[in-house]
Amino acid sequence: MLFGSVFALTVCVYSAAQTELSCAGSPRYVSREFSVHTPDGLTIAAEERGRKDGPAILFVHGLAHSRASWLRQFDSPLSQEFHLVAYDLRGHGCSDRPAGDEFYTEGHRWGDELAAVIKSAHLHRPVVVAWSLGGVVVMNYIRDHGDSNLAGVVLVDAVTHFSPELFGDGNAALVQPLQSPDTTVRSAATRRFISACFVVPPKPAELDLILARAGVLPASVHAAIPRVSLDHGDEVLRSVRVPTLVIHGAKDGLTLPLMAQRTVSLVPGARLSLYADAGHAPFFDDTARFNDELASFVREVNRDASKKVNGVGK
Repeated sequence: MLFGSVFALTVCVYSAAQTELSCAGSPRYVSREFSVHTPDGLTIAAEERGRKDGPAILFVHGLAHSRASWLRQFDSPLSQEFHLVAYDLRGHGCSDRPAGDEFYTEGHRWGDELAAVIKSAHLHRPVVVAWSLGGVVVMNYIRDHGDSNLAGVVLVDAVTHFSPELFGDGNAALVQPLQSPDTTVRSAATRRFISACFVVPPKPAELDLILARAGVLPASVHAAIPRVSLDHGDEVLRSVRVPTLVIHGAKDGLTLPLMAQRTVSLVPGARLSLYADAGHAPFFDDTARFNDELASFVREVNRDASKKVNGVGK
């Protein structure tokens, strides 16, 4: 049984139609929305854009957002070089919002969902970009599925541990209203939470799209997600063997930079990139730097992988 606000449903008129564009002498491009079916029976809304033959980048958004979070990446030169894929997490955006805490508290479901997206989109060794709650998703994926099918991981202001001291006061102040049974209270809190992600406010049209696509999560979903399991979390971080870039906004008042520092200390060879003037969403607050850094990282990991395949650098 699905549930959610009427407004959320009205912005999720969803088309599985695919549009492919090709030009003489140019690589084939794709722009489509598609559905993914998870092992536990949910339908997940996803989309892809860019070069089908380009290195793949899979974006995972954060709590109370949707795949619209990545609009400044999809509507950028990144789509001319890479194969971009994003999806709405369970309970979010246009994806199913099932009743039952187990759909959200059992961590393996989130990892299996990510695996289903990779399979449905036919992605070969994508770089996964995980923002905020997305960190929990990726860690559950790596624990159960390993990282051999990934080219690299980019953790963006990502949650990788649940110790209270790793979260800012801005996050704590919104917990109660986001779980309120009153839709009006929850809607206002959602707007405040989303706005708190940015140091540099999005353009009004961008913010309207983000809010519309995110909708208002049911109170039960907001209550369940903070209890998502993250079994053997530190062991998972220590087990990562693919290149890992940790990006964090120095002015993040939701997930503190201490979280990123802790992550880097555990993931072998991880690099930390701190954005001095960014908050919880560096990909919005400093889009140019983020897109350039992401492109360089994806090129680097694919170039290194190609050298290994060809017997260079062993």
